[in-house]
Amino acid sequence: MGIKQKTLVFLFSLLFISIADLNGQSVSDSNRYIADIQHFNTLDGLSNRTVSCVFQDRDDIIWIGTNNGLNRFDGYHFEHWLGKKNGVDLRDIRGITQDAEGWLWILTDKTIILFNPKTENFQTLVEKFGENCILLNETVYSFSADKQGNVFICTNDKLGNRDLDSHYASDRGLYRYSVAEGLKEIKRPKIIENRSIYISHISDSGEFFIYYRDSDLQYHSNVFSLVNDSLVFFRARNTKTESPYMTHQIFQTGQTWINDKEEVALNVYNQKKELIITLDNILHLKHLFFDKKNRAWACTSFGFHLIELKKNKFSFFENPEYRSGTPIGVRGILVDSIEMIVAFEYLSIRKFNFNSKQWSGIKNNYNIIPVYASNEGLWTGGSSTMSFRKDGQLSTYKMITGDTTRLSEKVWSIAPS
Repeated sequence: MGIKQKTLVFLFSLLFISIADLNGQSVSDSNRYIADIQHFNTLDGLSNRTVSCVFQDRDDIIWIGTNNGLNRFDGYHFEHWLGKKNGVDLRDIRGITQDAEGWLWILTDKTIILFNPKTENFQTLVEKFGENCILLNETVYSFSADKQGNVFICTNDKLGNRDLDSHYASDRGLYRYSVAEGLKEIKRPKIIENRSIYISHISDSGEFFIYYRDSDLQYHSNVFSLVNDSLVFFRARNTKTESPYMTHQIFQTGQTWINDKEEVALNVYNQKKELIITLDNILHLKHLFFDKKNRAWACTSFGFHLIELKKNKFSFFENPEYRSGTPIGVRGILVDSIEMIVAFEYLSIRKFNFNSKQWSGIKNNYNIIPVYASNEGLWTGGSSTMSFRKDGQLSTYKMITGDTTRLSEKVWSIAPS
């Protein structure tokens, strides 16, 4: 077999063979992503280590809500608005969004605060809407803005119950704020009429992706649309989860990010629901935000992680000779556009076909170490011998070292002269 080395092979391991494809040819569908992760905390200038939310405004500025303060982040430095200031309390920030006039809506554990990022002025609900504002009598637990900057506000009852998990809440409300009409109540269909709801996403076409809880304490996620100031059921997603905060979707790419039950890792799936990467040590995840570059901002109790998934130029092939607890070394690899020949230390030579994705055996020999293919045939090395195979014919050559004190000599590599 004549080998044309079109693919560079340069990483060997005991469990896997890694191949960097220089031609852009796909050799495997699995493990096609790697993650570039940066971590930021108070040592980097963050005002508080507990991060609850991240938001990117229309000017692409990143805003971060913490247990103590609002942070503006330019990618390098943090600017803070802390604690009680200018008549507002910026502790325990839960959410951030932006209306059509550019004001940031900041949800805290007590109320909504408005902030103008241009003038850096704050406003309370009373200053914005007056003392009769309906939001003063209800507990806001989430909000979301559409493409036009209309803010949709989900509330619970007057008891101060901000927990979406609670099934004791009553008088649940849904309101829309628009510049033209101010605050206005939005009617809901019967399927979510008496349930606490959480708007996870509003698409550019006006679809509302809403989580709500059933009598079995499972969360459903379905899609609704807005017609004449009323939400109407649009289509089912057939999605169930134990918590809406554990499942996140990037609607631009179709990826789904799921926080595992132990809350120590993030599993990322593609549109085919295939696992493409697991991100370990993402502890105490509170919120995931995806910016305009599809980067994930993972908010935790220990700062935040900025995660960017990239296509992996390596493909991984499981070692067919791997045995639990027994190290099996890869001593030689040759690759062309169709197949790969691999020498497993002391065990065998195997071929891997890129089209069928199947391994097949060429030779079993407990002394095999390296392998080399020339235009004339295939060379293998072992203990005190080298073998040459061509057209099914095998020739064996004994090594002569000139050192009579050594009984054997292992061939560790073969190269042309």
